Amino acid sequence: MSTHHRSNSDTFRALSRHDTYYLPGGDLFFLSEHIHFRVHRYFFERESPFFQRQLQVPASPGAVPRGSTEGTAIILEEHPDDFAKFLWVFYNPRYSLYTTSVDDWKVILQLAHKWQFAEVKNLVVRELEKLDMSDVDRIATYQDHEVDKNYLIPRYAALCEREQPLTLEEGVQLGMATTLMIARAREYARSNPSADGSRSPTTAGIREEEMHSLVRLLFDIRPPVPVNKDDNANGTTPGTGTGIPTDTSPTAPKGASGGNPTDKTTGGQANGHTNGKTDGPTDAVVNGASGQDGERNEGTPGEDEKKDSVNSPNPLGDDNGPSPPDTPSGAKAGRKTSSGRNKNRS
Repeated sequence: MSTHHRSNSDTFRALSRHDTYYLPGGDLFFLSEHIHFRVHRYFFERESPFFQRQLQVPASPGAVPRGSTEGTAIILEEHPDDFAKFLWVFYNPRYSLYTTSVDDWKVILQLAHKWQFAEVKNLVVRELEKLDMSDVDRIATYQDHEVDKNYLIPRYAALCEREQPLTLEEGVQLGMATTLMIARAREYARSNPSADGSRSPTTAGIREEEMHSLVRLLFDIRPPVPVNKDDNANGTTPGTGTGIPTDTSPTAPKGASGGNPTDKTTGGQANGHTNGKTDGPTDAVVNGASGQDGERNEGTPGEDEKKDSVNSPNPLGDDNGPSPPDTPSGAKAGRKTSSGRNKNRS
């Protein structure tokens, strides 16, 4: 490693060149602490809007463009070892084989997010998905660097389904907002009765698909963009280059609206209009079962029931078919009144 000296007002500080990433053909210079890097401008102008803005600033007449020499090197705040790990992505001698530790990938993810290297960020996420990480560590890492939330649905679900609540250390790592949302989802998952009618304080009583829908709803996670055929072949989604795990249950669980999932007013009665299950006289209006309609439909009650059955959605997507339709009170009254009129006519 060759060295030279550069002086300031008080001391001389030795500057050195990096053993691996001071490349003779490089045309872009960086300075991290006391170590110079010489790499290719092409990667930084192609990949990063952050560096595009820095490198496109026109130099004054007669001045040397920024980063084109050691004297005009771009000064970095990052440690030299961290910057070297980041450069390894571009100069990996094993081409498509990227093998390193979780901690190294975290460093690369941090710099890719800071400097807006979208494709490097996608690469890191794909590689991290292959490695073992705790659910809490993965959630915290992805949240800190704004990774697509669709990756986190199965991780959130796992924390909601496990018997043990979050520990104090896990809560600190996740942050207050995420911790409270997970606690809320755990409470809702345990509020549903099990098959024998009992309610367990430790075990989530809903299916995996419904748990994923609950997580998507509470954490406001939008479904991933549909994948084109060409992207399918590469295992990527359009515009991102990532293979985002898809959720097979887009329907929110029964009673879980945008409000508190245990709030019967917002989750039940308010959504009743959408599900065609309102109470009282409104039922008669919605289902077209007023007294006069009772006279017109008196001879064909089977058709009315068919219509009610078709229009009653099953919000949980069960395989047992649609729920039995509610018999509107107005329809009963209509048929009874009509029968009385027929007697009077006779």
